Amino acid sequence: MPQTLLEPLLIRYATLNGFKCRWDTKFVSFKQETNVPGVTTTLFDKVTNQNYRVRSKYLFGCDGARSPIIQQLGVPMIKRPGQGFAINILLEADMAHLMENRMGNLHWVLTPDKEHPAHAWIGCFRMVKPWNEWLCILFPSPGAERKVRQESEYIKRLRELIGDDSIDFKIKGISTWLINETAAEEYSKGNVFGLGDAVHRHPPNHGLGSNTCIQDAHNLAWKVALVDKGEDDYQPRRYAILGRN
Repeated sequence: MPQTLLEPLLIRYATLNGFKCRWDTKFVSFKQETNVPGVTTTLFDKVTNQNYRVRSKYLFGCDGARSPIIQQLGVPMIKRPGQGFAINILLEADMAHLMENRMGNLHWVLTPDKEHPAHAWIGCFRMVKPWNEWLCILFPSPGAERKVRQESEYIKRLRELIGDDSIDFKIKGISTWLINETAAEEYSKGNVFGLGDAVHRHPPNHGLGSNTCIQDAHNLAWKVALVDKGEDDYQPRRYAILGRN
């Protein structure tokens, strides 16, 4: 299940189970207290254009690969060299008849019998909705110029990778990303913790990103619960979880 479909389900579950989810909100800064363990986080409300503060025992930074929480925490990041470049193309295309005999949500396509453009060497089709919405990830040849091209330049290559000229498709969006292999030297300082892409970034093959994020959350949740075990009163603002802006 892609992130665009999973996140609404998670938000619905969270809001129905006591979590307060605030939209149009941006992280500004945090301050760890020295006398009493805890964190005061300053947030910016984009609707009212005002700052306000949230006091919590813990702060969990789940705010993605450009995490300002981890940047303020000053945690060094270890990066592997030679990170690649990729292009995401979200498209509508009814390919149900191609899935009849070999269903799958991830398909790597190579065309060794055709001359390929440098900006679109290999394609990977990931099913978003069966079987009419797809994410095609194009990988350029080594040494190719890293930039977004006009939609018309991708259409011919997409037809070659799909391999069926009878299929009409509509491009819904084009974006780029870097293939990251980056990890933080440590995941926490004091009562501030980083999770997911904020502290480790992987190539997206086999769902490494989402799976490790979920594992982070589970791993940290039972440890924090164990530390807090035995307290009589459970405060609703025992922790603050900050995602992307």
